[in-house]
Amino acid sequence: MIRSTSEIEKLIDEIANNQQLSMNIYLIGGGALLYLKSKQMTKDIDLIVNSTRDYHTLRELLLTIGFQSIKPTPGLERTNLSDSLMRGDYRIDLFETKVCGCLQLSDNMISRCIERYSKDGLTLYTCSPEDIFLFKSVTEREGDAEDSMNLLRTNTFRWGDLLDEINNQMTLGDASWISMTTERILSMEGFTIPIRDSVKELELKYMEKWADQFEKNHIDNE
Repeated sequence: MIRSTSEIEKLIDEIANNQQLSMNIYLIGGGALLYLKSKQMTKDIDLIVNSTRDYHTLRELLLTIGFQSIKPTPGLERTNLSDSLMRGDYRIDLFETKVCGCLQLSDNMISRCIERYSKDGLTLYTCSPEDIFLFKSVTEREGDAEDSMNLLRTNTFRWGDLLDEINNQMTLGDASWISMTTERILSMEGFTIPIRDSVKELELKYMEKWADQFEKNHIDNE
């Protein structure tokens, strides 16, 4: 288990000592929650990069310093991880530009990130609480729902940013994930979430559009 941000930064130091290219990497899971004081410990570090080049570079660096790929990780087959790597107490879930094959690390998300640590051209950022919540809403790992609640308990949310990003993500590809995000938001009992109805409406519009397209395809194939 990782219990402090210093353990994460020690790993960043080690990676930086073995790389020669500038690179930005983004924390989106339990590691980010350590920085946000929303979690006391985490068993994995979720990292995402915003280019294929950076993904392959980072993965090779991790293998060079002793990490081993354990993909597919039992119980996580449906998360569409790009790779999962482990060394001792460190387990890194590594994503290439998308989480679970659906939500992209968008330019708007990057603009909201906070720089946490930098060494020799390697810079570590944490995504905003709102964007971490969104990423966690499309995963089904043990503890993700609890992490979502902890984010709400320990951070002041900019709900407009979250709604804007949901709308943005729905324009970037298949938006079937909206049902998972809606379900996660509705499950957050005891919290005032002013965008509940707006998100439910987005889901309804998506489902109506999907049904219309399904019917059209059916007619075209007759």
